Amino acid sequence: SSGKWCIGQLVRQAVERGTVPSVLDLMVGNFQEKFAEFRKMVHRKELEIQVHHCEVSPNWERLCKIGRHLLPESGPQTNGAILDLISTRYQPYTVSWSNVQDYMPPRAFHATARRVSAHGDVIHSGYSMNWVAWVYGTSVTDYLNC
Repeated sequence: SSGKWCIGQLVRQAVERGTVPSVLDLMVGNFQEKFAEFRKMVHRKELEIQVHHCEVSPNWERLCKIGRHLLPESGPQTNGAILDLISTRYQPYTVSWSNVQDYMPPRAFHATARRVSAHGDVIHSGYSMNWVAWVYGTSVTDYLNC
């Protein structure tokens, strides 16, 4: 089945069943069906999920503290080696950076993101928690002198 959600198709299916749920109910129901398929794939060993935690740092030559267990013992144990491992072994299709970019200068963050995606096209996503510090009017303290 397709990973796309077509509201029109979901509405038609609901009407054929004799129900008229809300759009939210349709989406929740569709999500539950898709998640059930996902669980079945995991149980049939058609899908494997790996979750790893490691340090991502622009200080590439620094010794890696978190995630070193993922690296081969014979190779470098640095932050740069972790980035190379992510790119070559795992070849991510997407990378979610959370708010990592709040803790690195833009050039260092972009170089780090490029190193993780050296194997090819990767969709990167992230967000900033610090944007309110840069945009006047987003904090009540901006209006103290008014």
